[in-house]
Amino acid sequence: MGKKETWIFLLGLTLFVAGCQKAPVKIGFIGCITGKGSDLGISAKNGAFLARDYLNERGGIRGRNIEILVKDDRMDPEQSRRAVEELEQEHAYAIIGPLTSNTAVASTEEADKREILLMSPSATTDELTGLDDWFFRIQPPNSYETRNIAQFIIDTVRPKKVAVFIDLSNSNYTLDWYHVFKEDMSLHGHIRLIPMEYDSREEISYYSMVRGLLIEKPDCVLLIVNGLDAALICQQMDKMKIAIPVFSSIWAKTTEFINHAGKAGEGVFFFQHYEEESRDPFYLEFKDLYLSRYGVLPDYAAKSAFEALLVLKEALSEDLNRKRVKAVIREKKRFRALQGDILFSPQGDPLYDEPSPKKLVVVHEGRFVAVGALESEDK
Repeated sequence: MGKKETWIFLLGLTLFVAGCQKAPVKIGFIGCITGKGSDLGISAKNGAFLARDYLNERGGIRGRNIEILVKDDRMDPEQSRRAVEELEQEHAYAIIGPLTSNTAVASTEEADKREILLMSPSATTDELTGLDDWFFRIQPPNSYETRNIAQFIIDTVRPKKVAVFIDLSNSNYTLDWYHVFKEDMSLHGHIRLIPMEYDSREEISYYSMVRGLLIEKPDCVLLIVNGLDAALICQQMDKMKIAIPVFSSIWAKTTEFINHAGKAGEGVFFFQHYEEESRDPFYLEFKDLYLSRYGVLPDYAAKSAFEALLVLKEALSEDLNRKRVKAVIREKKRFRALQGDILFSPQGDPLYDEPSPKKLVVVHEGRFVAVGALESEDK
């Protein structure tokens, strides 16, 4: 065989082998991976990538590798909406994300139009609760979190005044969270809430913001802000020697908070729906894999993004059809997660086989430490 014939043979063999390989199953990812709030997006992306590799090593979806197409929405609703459009055109079967409630509301409209499923790891606004749309989520809605935090504040502080920092850059989340929390607190008598609103997209004077606490003299502080802002607010409080209890929504429970708050973050309370120190073998395997790859322990966004891909993998394994993913999840209902099974309502909200552990978490020696379960009712 001459050189020319050999080259033609090898080229033909290469094309034949390439043709035999199955095309990957494309899954979109939409999140804020640059700009302020990127700690949330990077954690979620890391969790999704870890799940991709974990599942690909075990056969992927019907023997096809999973490929993740990443779109950075920078917490901008319009960019998130465009990302849905782009991912549909790039033939994604489903999308992990968006991550924030503002972007989720905008993206759901586009996803409904194009009939492509969104599986959000962390968007929790009650505005999207109970709707027949293409938005599903791993985290329970705000109302689940607010009632438990309200009860804990009442039991431990018995406040007359609560100052609440509210970041309007993610208003579908923060204002929704605040108003539901306000309703929950009203069940306990007359307690004055002092909303302290700002927009993290604008120039911020943390000194001016925190100085308001010296004027209002609240009994405690509640943070409905991102992790970096929560850390800087706590630092400013420490500089001004404002020593009152601080509570936070889960949005700020990220490594960004730990890294920037330092000793000023000690004692801040968070609430979450899962067990931080679970001994579930699957969860422990996930923690070890995450720590080994990224050098830090996973936060709630990483955990939820990993679980989002687990759910999509199971659904697409049953029917590899983009337009059928929503129906398959509704019909199957129950999916494997990192701590037991996750179930979905027909409207895409997470349910639990048994009452989910309502875990209180506090920052202690630079770590998030679970300190007990709350006893208030689910909502």
